[in-house]
Amino acid sequence: MELTSRWTAAAGTLVHSRAGGDAGPPLVLVHGLGVASPYWERTAAALAPWFRVHAPDLPGFGHTIGPREALDVHQLAEALADWMRTADAWPAVVVGNSMGCQITVDLAVCHPELVRRAVLVGPTIDRTAPGALSQVFRLVRNGFREPPRQFWIVARDYARAGLGRVLRTFLAAMAEPTESWYPRVSAPTLVVRGERDALVTAEWAARVTNALPHGGLVTLRGAAHTANQAAPEALARVVRVFAEEQSAEPAGGTP
Repeated sequence: MELTSRWTAAAGTLVHSRAGGDAGPPLVLVHGLGVASPYWERTAAALAPWFRVHAPDLPGFGHTIGPREALDVHQLAEALADWMRTADAWPAVVVGNSMGCQITVDLAVCHPELVRRAVLVGPTIDRTAPGALSQVFRLVRNGFREPPRQFWIVARDYARAGLGRVLRTFLAAMAEPTESWYPRVSAPTLVVRGERDALVTAEWAARVTNALPHGGLVTLRGAAHTANQAAPEALARVVRVFAEEQSAEPAGGTP
């Protein structure tokens, strides 16, 4: 299914998003560090038959102009909240990847009415890696495990955002104490980890899951950090099943 571009006046700017599907509940896809909505295109297309899918470019990324200074995680979450209300994209199943998980958690804690369920795909920052350099090393190592298309998407989006903004946003993500927010997430939340993810260890994914009041864990075989690129159909199936569950305690598994 082809996604269409939309522009919404929100968060003090014109927010660009890609949308698809006209039936079912809203589902919002939150991109990671430096990238934007095309990052989600394959997963969004797989989910569009069952949801009203929205993949926004957060301020400063993709086609959405941001302020001169890079926004931190909380500011990006506030921008997302304003956009969701304006775009009538709530209450939603909110799916974040990588740093997008930090934004999703902040959103779920500060604006619980907007988040019906949350999915955290490769939740960062993994505190089992000491310091920023360890995170960068893991990121580089993970890059060799991703599909080739991922390199071109990241290169284009980083160039558009500017390396300075990407770096400042990365440092803000490193400073964000997201792990202290997990116990405050009231929405049922599913943690998804690719079994080949070099950035987020199995130990960290389990720690995040255990910290969530209503947490479950799924491992995607063969996927690395960006399961939305390597295994979009499998990820879409997991999200769809989780969104349709009636239980407040999502079950774990390894599809």
